[in-house]
Amino acid sequence: MKTGREFRITGFEPEKLVRWAEQSKNLVTAEGGYDFEALPGGRTRVRIFNTLLEGHGFGKLLVGLALSAARKDAPDFGRRIKAAAEAS
Repeated sequence: MKTGREFRITGFEPEKLVRWAEQSKNLVTAEGGYDFEALPGGRTRVRIFNTLLEGHGFGKLLVGLALSAARKDAPDFGRRIKAAAEAS
C-alpha cells in the first residue's frame, strides 16, 4: 500500500541537526530527525531516528508492525540517505 506523506521541519541547525514531524493523515505517523557529526577527512556521521510512531484509528493496531518494518529497513534507509547526500 502506498500513501502520500507530508512533513514539517520542526528544528534546523545547519551542519548539526534536522527535526521533522509528519503532517499526513496516514494510519501511522512519525516524528524524528537527523543528527550530523563532522568526522576527520571531511566525512560526516549521520544518526537517523524516530522519536514517535503514532497510530490513528485502525493504525493503532499497526504501530507494532510499522516499528518492526522501520527497524528492518533502517540499514537500507541509511544507505539511501548516504547515496542521496553523496550525489548532491
